[in-house]
Amino acid sequence: MKNSIRVKVTLSIVLLMVFFNGVVEAYTYGKFYYHPGVQENRYEKLPYAPTLPTTSKAFDDSPQGYKDGCHANKHTSKIKVCTYGVKKGYKHTVAVIGDSHSGHWLGALQKIASKQSIRIIYATKSGCAMSSKVRKDYPTCTTWNKNLIPTIMKYKPDLVLTKADTNTVGTGEKKYDYGMVDKFKELNRYGVKVFAIKNTMYFPEDSIKCIKKYGRHSVKCKVSRANIEKNPEWLKTLKAQPNVKYVDYADLICDKKYCSPTQGNVIIVRDRHHLTNTYSKTFSYYLARDLMPFLRK
Repeated sequence: MKNSIRVKVTLSIVLLMVFFNGVVEAYTYGKFYYHPGVQENRYEKLPYAPTLPTTSKAFDDSPQGYKDGCHANKHTSKIKVCTYGVKKGYKHTVAVIGDSHSGHWLGALQKIASKQSIRIIYATKSGCAMSSKVRKDYPTCTTWNKNLIPTIMKYKPDLVLTKADTNTVGTGEKKYDYGMVDKFKELNRYGVKVFAIKNTMYFPEDSIKCIKKYGRHSVKCKVSRANIEKNPEWLKTLKAQPNVKYVDYADLICDKKYCSPTQGNVIIVRDRHHLTNTYSKTFSYYLARDLMPFLRK
């Protein structure tokens, strides 16, 4: 009789464990499997699912720094700094600075900040890449850039994350701003490393409108890989800087022929060229893989 009761109790416990493990596994599986974004590259097969964010919410899916007022508009030269990640007892300080194409990587960095003990310093400005170049057509950018590094150095960053070039990637246009290199050299004098990410590709038209009109798989909404510049001379210039690590994520975002407006059931850009925060977060695995060894070095 006792053995029978013991067997029933044991069986009940096992069934409960299976049930709860199943719930956890189903939650995890659903969360990461159906909307892996760029981590689609780590799967052999991926089922179809509605996109995240939805097309109605994608445009507003911007970095937290925008919502907190630390992304300056074109009319101001004032620098407002936001702090994210680990704020006490952190091991590293990473500054995300530059224009919006630097800022949209904040989501990915926030995802790894707690595990990697990173304090994040954030300050960006619309259309204002980190550069020593005097912008007569954009005086607030010139002033903002002049004050940027002195302001950020108050936080003693170990590393700066920013975009690596000013090309309108995907259009065939080539324009290099060597004023960016001046800033990288200035950071080197402070002993600060630079993690420079190749600029985001520009899609042929607003991705959200295109998806609504033609569907997410239409070639009309894609960027041809043939139009994505290789930039050998610029790359050589960047690699010559002792404090710079350059990364190009085009091979992760695109296939051999095209860059699509969605990946892993996640909308990539919220207009023509700004990553959705949802998509940025899916880059956490690759960002940790590439950034952390360089940061610890």
